[in-house]
Amino acid sequence: MPERTEPAVIDQPVAPVRTGCRFKLGLFLLVANWPVGYGGAALALAWGRATGQDKFGAIMAAVFYAFSWGMLGAGVLLAGKAGLARTKELGTQLKNKFRRR
Repeated sequence: MPERTEPAVIDQPVAPVRTGCRFKLGLFLLVANWPVGYGGAALALAWGRATGQDKFGAIMAAVFYAFSWGMLGAGVLLAGKAGLARTKELGTQLKNKFRRR
């Protein structure tokens, strides 16, 4: 008679709550990339228009926007999937806070 063995137990690893310095920096970069990209671009364009240097303002707007993509990439690398999930959660909380009731 064949020997009976215990069924294999598949342990699903539980993702620990990350609170290290790299995670926090990644989370900050994920949250801050939107205001830096769009806000910086808008300010650069407005400054260029106000000073009569439209071309320089447009170049600086593109620099701010490109820099924000670098921030996004670095944030994803540092914070990982847990950071993306936390960022979505923070965005939902912020939306719900300012939503009309």
